[in-house]
Amino acid sequence: GGFSPEDEEGLDMLKPRLEVGAEPSALALAAEEGGSGGARGGKAGKDDDHARLLERISSEVNRLKFFQSQGRKLKFIQQLEPRIEAVEGKLARAVKAALSTAIETRSKAALGHCLQAYTAVGRVHEAEELIRVRLVAPAVRAVLDA
Repeated sequence: GGFSPEDEEGLDMLKPRLEVGAEPSALALAAEEGGSGGARGGKAGKDDDHARLLERISSEVNRLKFFQSQGRKLKFIQQLEPRIEAVEGKLARAVKAALSTAIETRSKAALGHCLQAYTAVGRVHEAEELIRVRLVAPAVRAVLDA
């Protein structure tokens, strides 16, 4: 046990929302893909699969943050806040690395998945900054130097 009566009521409120999504979780997909090496083979296929998985995880983190906002008065939700923030930080670093790789390899599919991931967690400004630094600034520099 360990849940207070108000936490129990809050859990009852969130329960129908949690049961709505019957699709497999991103973590389950990650476990499945861990040994597969990517469906399309090659580095580009693996990068695309990784970016797609990050997009899916971002969607679930967004959903988690929604549930967090709905239950913000519940003690156990408040106790989870540091863990949720840590997960969000790790996800942001992983998506940044994947977006950098997508820019380097010019993978349109992986780029699209990364941009959707940034959108899902409300960090579009971070994607804009990375694109500004990795694509726009070098292009402007090349034009000015020509």
